[in-house]
Amino acid sequence: MYTSNTVKTAALGLAAAALAMSGCNSSSTADSEALTITPANAASTIASAVSSTNGVLSDVPVGADTAQAPSVLDILKLSDDLVENSTGTSLVSSPTGIMVNDFCDGGNGNFTNNYNAMTASKTGSITFTGCRFFGVTLDGSLSYNLDWTEPSGAYSYDFAGNISADWNGIVTSIRNLDYSVEGDNASGDYSVNTYNNSVSFSNGRGYNVSLLAPITGNEFTTGPACPTAGSVLVTGAIGTRARGTIDYPKVNIEYDDGSGTFTTVATVSCTDIFPVDRPFLLRNHI
Repeated sequence: MYTSNTVKTAALGLAAAALAMSGCNSSSTADSEALTITPANAASTIASAVSSTNGVLSDVPVGADTAQAPSVLDILKLSDDLVENSTGTSLVSSPTGIMVNDFCDGGNGNFTNNYNAMTASKTGSITFTGCRFFGVTLDGSLSYNLDWTEPSGAYSYDFAGNISADWNGIVTSIRNLDYSVEGDNASGDYSVNTYNNSVSFSNGRGYNVSLLAPITGNEFTTGPACPTAGSVLVTGAIGTRARGTIDYPKVNIEYDDGSGTFTTVATVSCTDIFPVDRPFLLRNHI
């Protein structure tokens, strides 16, 4: 249910994200304006694109130009918890499976989880309508497909859709989200195979995010925070781009001024980009 500790942690992360980052930029820039990526903000933009707070967003090295409300991964984590744990105030059978309706904090808005479930899989969609959690209001919908092995072992899950998060008028709008990860809790191996989205911020600027190579790692070999390989691309205004390539324990940051040529501008510690454990929703359980 949405009052579980895991959901509270995710929701608190949303609030922390909004609070910590809203002070970075007080501009009223329209959310359709794209961020111009520069050598100075390339690393912080990469960090922003893959940030996840887990309640400690103040540790994320995000620059003023990428001021934002809750991150894509924060919203995914909360949605994932609700998908798995919501019991609902109304549970009915529908032609497409089971439909769960539930209220959000203080009765502010609601969410609907419509799904089919088997012994080791769950497929459906979750829709938020003015749904408020710890001061953050969610609107939109995400489809999902979860598969796992009991009691622990291989898993895969996918999310796709469009959703927005509003914290005191500071809005993160996520469009065309396509996210997939697979792994094995027994071996510790994982691979984020898809992470595509377009994000805009009502108090900052937007960009497009995609993976150039899957983000892979092993929780037991290098720990749960840092992946060992992979490459993420962020595209901003006038063709400017930032590319982060993971070569554990470092991340190589490159910048393209729009000419199509990348130049290395920094090499940073992996923990500067991924400062918290399980940044990509790696599961302890289903």
